[in-house]
Amino acid sequence: GKRQPGSSFKTFVLVTAIEQGVSPNSYIDGRAPARIPMEPKTWVVYGGRSGHITISSATVGSVNAAYARLIMKVGPENVKETAQRMGITTDIAPYPSIALGGENVAPIEMASAYGTLANNGVHNRPVTITRIEDSNGNLIYQHEPEPQIILAPEVSYATTRILQRVISSGTGRGAAIGRPAAGKTGTSQTYRDAWFVGYTPQLATAVWMGYYDRELPMSNVHGRRVFGGTFPATIWKIFMSRALANEPVLDFQSAPSPRYTKFWSRPGRPGSATSTPQPAPPPQPTPPPQTEPVPEPVPEPEPEPEPEPEPEPEPPPEPEPEPTSTPNPTAVAR
Repeated sequence: GKRQPGSSFKTFVLVTAIEQGVSPNSYIDGRAPARIPMEPKTWVVYGGRSGHITISSATVGSVNAAYARLIMKVGPENVKETAQRMGITTDIAPYPSIALGGENVAPIEMASAYGTLANNGVHNRPVTITRIEDSNGNLIYQHEPEPQIILAPEVSYATTRILQRVISSGTGRGAAIGRPAAGKTGTSQTYRDAWFVGYTPQLATAVWMGYYDRELPMSNVHGRRVFGGTFPATIWKIFMSRALANEPVLDFQSAPSPRYTKFWSRPGRPGSATSTPQPAPPPQPTPPPQTEPVPEPVPEPEPEPEPEPEPEPEPPPEPEPEPTSTPNPTAVAR
């Protein structure tokens, strides 16, 4: 099935920005609520930080308000195109809310798209069967990959370096496996879906957790709310540790820094943007209100906590049905 990927979709906004020449060290307003003018009404996004923060920090801390503003700068249509080039096959609508994971996708699509980053910008279409032999061991079928260069190595590596920090010091600390790895957490509204999508140079894996046959809040699973940085990150860590147990520890292939042509300074600081100011984008359709994910706090215990995104206001205090079954974790490896 397909479910909302939450903030794990922010990666495609980040890649789009870097491809457009925007430095990840650029500053963007992280204050919440972000009020984005739309037609017929304003899109209001919660989950922020005080003041302006860098795009890198907004990614590591999964700051919704900053990313709502960022997608308006780089363009929702461009983000959709980036995601589909990298491996998303669902025909997602180019609403601005895709920055926060507002369109349903499948775990295999997310693993495939993140695999493009793991492979230094080269995409291989996911397949189920790679080899068939008969009862005597004779080869009947051997899959031949058809690699496609999707991203420049410089763009891929710059993105990976930021997503490594998600695991080392951000919302994905629970996914640390003691070797170079990168990834992103994701949580949908009212904790109905929780994700961790990550990769090493050898393997990309997407973990989704939720109720398979219906959408129920995971507000009390073994006594805690489920975010992407909790159970999904732990499941990813356990799976990847075992899957890579006999694989060499490899680092990501380095590449030169991209040629950044745009830098957005912090207001009130010396310096200015290096690119010509662009006209304001035309009004966009108002995203469906139910597609706004909640901010993801760093899972506890936190050795040296960083400032967390402001939590989204709690849902109305009406009784929630008690789940009658355990949420279904799904791991898809590529």
